[in-house]
Amino acid sequence: MIKRNFLLVIALSMALTWAVGCSSVKNLMKSSSSPSSSGKTTSKGLYSSVPVSMRAPVKEASFDLKRSESNLKLAKEKVKLAELKKERADLEKKQADLNERLAETMVRKGKVTIERTKLEAIDNANLGDKASNIKKIASYKTKELNIESELVNTKAEIATLNLEIKKLNKRINLQARKVDSSR
Repeated sequence: MIKRNFLLVIALSMALTWAVGCSSVKNLMKSSSSPSSSGKTTSKGLYSSVPVSMRAPVKEASFDLKRSESNLKLAKEKVKLAELKKERADLEKKQADLNERLAETMVRKGKVTIERTKLEAIDNANLGDKASNIKKIASYKTKELNIESELVNTKAEIATLNLEIKKLNKRINLQARKVDSSR
């Protein structure tokens, strides 16, 4: 559509140039010979001499230009929106990875807790070597504390990430409204 309109404008411009040729050349000669013009001509000055009935292609081209500029602005806003959505998707993937890590850590903690409670049951039943049981129980408790520390850190990362996602969602909503208002 734009290409066809562009070709139409060029064809009409060539016809206009041919039709107005002689008078335009005389005007150019007069303006270029005057000392104030210093050899330069302005298309605005010449265009004002074009009859109103012949200005339709220029008005149509101006309209197409404004529409194209508006489309460009909309496209740029859509690109910003897409970039924000991609950023959110990256954060959501990171969030899913953290949730997976949290679940894996909880499974590890559960296994260690089971082993510790088994040893405590064995020790309470006065089975096995008492000193060995106490050392193993202490070792499992240390492992549990380390795993608990991992859990706390992972939960903190998830909470921080949730805040980032909420902020990003607000920015996405604002950008989506910009896109909608630009249409």
